[in-house]
Formats: sequence, structure tokens, C-alpha cells
Amino acid sequence: TLDRSSAASDVYKRQLLESLETQNVISLLQFLLTPHVDHYLIHVLKSPIFSFDDIALKVFINRGDRSIWSMLIEAQGSDQSNSLADFDDAARCLSRWIKYADTLPAHDLLDMIYGDSDLINRYTGQALPDLAERVRSNLLAFLEYSLDFSAGRYPSLGRFLENIRLLCAEARSGPEEGLQSLSLNAVRIMTIHGAKGLEAPVVFLSLIHISEPTRQEAIS
Repeated sequence: TLDRSSAASDVYKRQLLESLETQNVISLLQFLLTPHVDHYLIHVLKSPIFSFDDIALKVFINRGDRSIWSMLIEAQGSDQSNSLADFDDAARCLSRWIKYADTLPAHDLLDMIYGDSDLINRYTGQALPDLAERVRSNLLAFLEYSLDFSAGRYPSLGRFLENIRLLCAEARSGPEEGLQSLSLNAVRIMTIHGAKGLEAPVVFLSLIHISEPTRQEAIS
């Protein structure tokens, strides 16, 4: 029996994962696993978690072959005043979270990040008044999603991010997966796997009367 609630749940998860605030937090988690990938760190520094603007980030333009993270770490260990001093607090927070990224389950790590950075209040404080409650709900829902993820069977950050990647890839894999297509008045050609959890008033199963030849038939 197909379950409509399953499809609705998948749509909700994709909407949640595609929201701007959730994408920012996902970028943070990706940075914690791969700190020398600059575009993740830039995304994090510009987000409401740290709120650096483009002018402040210009200091990283002439970095040569160094990653932004290596520059921040080097600047942290320097006793001399430097142009990266404004990033010291951010570097200390990120260093602390990186330390736990390989050891804590995804939910526990997120819970630490939310608490250390006062994340929800930072985001709602910068959101438009009519969007603030939705932003708060999305951030709390993402934290809850990390707790429910695979019923705790694969709690590592790497597995959590891989699950998110696969879910987002599935959403982009075909027109039948999108939110709009659920109510589209059209014929949809789908695999059995793609149709799992969906319902339709009329369903055609093609070629089900054809079976694979047995080994003996194939030989003969």
C-alpha cells in the first residue's frame, strides 16, 4: 500500500534542506569536515553566525596558494597585531567545533554550535519580522532532523552530510520528484523506486508479464 504521508514527509525535508538558513548551517558542517575548502568558509563567515561583509573579506583576496583557514590559524598564533584580528573570535569558535566534528554525533555537534553561537537568535535577529518565526522553526526542525536521522544508526557528521547530499540529489534527479509535480495534471513515467510512497488515481504497470529468461533458456 502506498503511503501519501511518506511523500509529504520527503517534500517537507527537501523544503527544509533548501531553506537559506539550513543551507548556511550545512555549509558550516561541510567546512568543519573540510576546513581548507574556501567557499564553505566564506559562506559561513558571511552568514548571520559571524556576519562579516564583503569589505571585511577583501583581506583574503591576495592569499596566494594558502587557504583562508590556514591564514586564520597562522594569525591566531601570532603575537603581533595583524589585519585578521577581527576574525579571532570566529577562528576560536570554528577551531573548537572542528575539534569535535570527528567525535560527536551530528545532533550533539549541532546542539553545541547552536548554544555556543546563540545561532537561532542571530538568525531571527537579522530576518524580516514576518519571516523570523519561519526561520526559527526551520533551524529547530533541522536540529530535530539531525536527532532523528536514520534512527541514530549512522550518527557521524560525514554520514549525516552524505544523507543530505543524496536526498537533495534525489530531489533533482527527475521531474516527478519536485514539489510542483505532486499536483501536476500529467502522465508521469517513473520507476518503481521513484514511485515509492506516492499515490495516483490511475497507475499503469508496463511489461510486468515479461520475465527474465532462466539460465537454461538463455543457453538454448
